[in-house]
Amino acid sequence: VELAAVVRAFEKFQYVFSISTDSAYVAGIVTRIKENCIKEVTNPLLFSLLLHLQSAVQLCIPHVLSHTGLPGPTSEGNACAEHLAGVIMTGVCSQEYLSCGFFHQSAAALQKPFQLAHKQAQEIAQACANCPPLPALRVNP
Repeated sequence: VELAAVVRAFEKFQYVFSISTDSAYVAGIVTRIKENCIKEVTNPLLFSLLLHLQSAVQLCIPHVLSHTGLPGPTSEGNACAEHLAGVIMTGVCSQEYLSCGFFHQSAAALQKPFQLAHKQAQEIAQACANCPPLPALRVNP
């Protein structure tokens, strides 16, 4: 998502500007892309994004630490960008279900970031088709 947002920004604004990012991945790609050849990758969308970045006017993208809470325009801008880049979903496929499906989190790991009750977190973890249930810890007589 962040790499696509950076590409869109460089496509939209055809003058020199700077983007700050908390993604070391994006910052690393952007700083090295001008001098290097891009070999074709299996993901066609990623390859397209890399080609667009390479042809951008001029790239300047410093890496900033995320979620520091420090005052200042860089931290405030990063918080705003994080909010805008966050996927907002409603209904059955909410962020909690997607997070559990991707990271295979336990109920305890789901509770804090999503402010869920323990029962809700347990139901989400149990509903994940990819997470096998834990074996019962009993002694076989």
